Amino acid sequence: MQIHPPQRVGCSCTNGKCVIEDGKEVCKCNPGFGYFSISYCKACDCGPNQGCKWKTTGWFNAEQICFCNPGYSEDNGKCVATPCSSNPCKNGGNCTHSGSSFTCKCVKPYTGKTCETSKQNV
Repeated sequence: MQIHPPQRVGCSCTNGKCVIEDGKEVCKCNPGFGYFSISYCKACDCGPNQGCKWKTTGWFNAEQICFCNPGYSEDNGKCVATPCSSNPCKNGGNCTHSGSSFTCKCVKPYTGKTCETSKQNV
């Protein structure tokens, strides 16, 4: 009797491709899809070119968790551009955002909402 090694079944990956990571075959999702199960990537609804993963919350329910690209933040299950993504602060000002608004921290001698005014000492 001759013994053969087991045949490799292979990786199955719907909406993705099988890749080797750390010596194991894993399902790597295509852009716009998120990891749902060992062999299935489910479409994300986070916005164009944004990623996600799916967290199961019951037998037939899953919650989408968005991974937003730089310049975007998650808002009600969607990736939206942050107010700072358009670089509104001028003259070296530093932008911070909170929700849909932004604040500029200006460097001297500049002031104003977007650091647009020069306050030269006379």
